[in-house]
Amino acid sequence: MTVRIGELRSTGPVVSADGAPSGTLREGQCLKVTRENGSCMTVRFQDQPDYYSRLSRKMGWGRRGLDAE
Repeated sequence: MTVRIGELRSTGPVVSADGAPSGTLREGQCLKVTRENGSCMTVRFQDQPDYYSRLSRKMGWGRRGLDAE
């Protein structure tokens, strides 16, 4: 996916990786995002809900209409 930066009203968007800022884009610049073929090891603790379950619950994913809590 490629994102091209259009006309800016103030400072450009900040690019960050793993929560650390790595630069600011300027008008007309492009950011290309690609997927690598490698894998990433993760750790999940049994006594704590995983990140995506917690995020899904907070965002209300999978719930419909007025039935959402």
